[in-house]
Amino acid sequence: MEEGLIPTSSLYKDDPEWTDVKPIYESEEERSAVRIKYDEEFRDCFGYLRAILSSGEKSERVMKLVDTCIQKNAANYTVWQYRRECVQALGWDLRKELRFLDEVILENPKNYQVWHHRRAVVEWLGDASEELTFTQEVIDDENKNYHAWQHRQWCVRRFEMPAQPELDYSLKLIMEV
Repeated sequence: MEEGLIPTSSLYKDDPEWTDVKPIYESEEERSAVRIKYDEEFRDCFGYLRAILSSGEKSERVMKLVDTCIQKNAANYTVWQYRRECVQALGWDLRKELRFLDEVILENPKNYQVWHHRRAVVEWLGDASEELTFTQEVIDDENKNYHAWQHRQWCVRRFEMPAQPELDYSLKLIMEV
């Protein structure tokens, strides 16, 4: 695992870089509708994320905030959607983004949102050359991971990869059972 791709959390309210942003925390009505016990770091980073969504800022510091939000809740669709918008707006290094996604997926292999984001990045790259190897790694860990299989199938179809090696791979796994 590369150092620094998934940062450790810290409170944004105590970070001088974020003094220009007024966080938007959940209202009492929102909290009372569904009681979920969030820790202080969660409330802090998502309060700042709400403010950023409201302002529309896209910057490197926002990418760090989004990283923290993903670390706190990797299944939050809004976080991933905004990350895609930031990646495009900032001209983010897409190979670096794939390495980040490798880490997130290996920690959350059955998370729809992260696989959807990966598909978008692979589409933008126009290159799925690393995807069969990566999905094989995920499938080797859990051969019934629907998300990995779905992504793999999409890559084969979208990038017109040869079907026979894929059939051979699938048959090999079936025969192992």
